[in-house]
Amino acid sequence: MIIESLVLSILVGKIRGGKITKIGELNIKKWYLFIIAFGIEFSLLYGYQKGIGIFQNYFFYFHLASYLLLFIGFIFNIKNLWLDLVFLGTLLNAIVIFLNGGRMPVSIDALMLAELPEFANQLIANQLATHQVLSLEMKAWYLGDIIPLIPPYPFKKVISIGDIIITMGIFFLLQKFMKKKDTIFS
Repeated sequence: MIIESLVLSILVGKIRGGKITKIGELNIKKWYLFIIAFGIEFSLLYGYQKGIGIFQNYFFYFHLASYLLLFIGFIFNIKNLWLDLVFLGTLLNAIVIFLNGGRMPVSIDALMLAELPEFANQLIANQLATHQVLSLEMKAWYLGDIIPLIPPYPFKKVISIGDIIITMGIFFLLQKFMKKKDTIFS
């Protein structure tokens, strides 16, 4: 959803007369914390899939560390309304993930509605590092990936309410900086 939000926001910003170069004026304090967090997450997923022991044995702790770095980065940017929205969405995702052992619960029914049976099969076989089958007994299950995106949406996926909030925050953050004189998104 993040890629779609970035692309859509840039397209809408251009249609509204904004400039991509204005995004460079986006002042994110401690931006490197976000880069490190994503680097940890990418390394973790890669290492886990390749069977590297440290990543498999300490998956939860690496995952937690990446989220903690994100939260520290968000705290340094607490006065940015749209980044605060991204923080809220990330927090909602983190709540359901870490209340349930470090993996995002995903609805099998939603996967089937989104026509993703292969993902459902991997989930049922417990082959995914970051996701698990959702059950109604799980804590805060309603914050999990329960919303299927179906046509006319062009990409098959299942998302959470946190993902929607993150996407909105990214979209409006870029709108704000692409067209500075516009007060709608400020």
